[in-house]
Amino acid sequence: MTTERLLFAPEAYAAADPIAIVRRYPFAQLVTPGPPDLLATAIPLFFEHEGDTSTMVGHLARRNLHASALQACQRALA
Repeated sequence: MTTERLLFAPEAYAAADPIAIVRRYPFAQLVTPGPPDLLATAIPLFFEHEGDTSTMVGHLARRNLHASALQACQRALA
């Protein structure tokens, strides 16, 4: 997994505390490349914490076509 910043956000608009934002608004659009075009699905989000590591977790229903199109290590935007 990469830690480089892939989203351009001017300093004035950068999220100082993304965990607090997700806690307040626990819903996002998951966007991934898929056949034949981009896929986007509204999903619930939350963070799991273990030591110094925070992981963003979302949920897709198995019968959602977006779920079956996901691949291991695929890049995604939420």
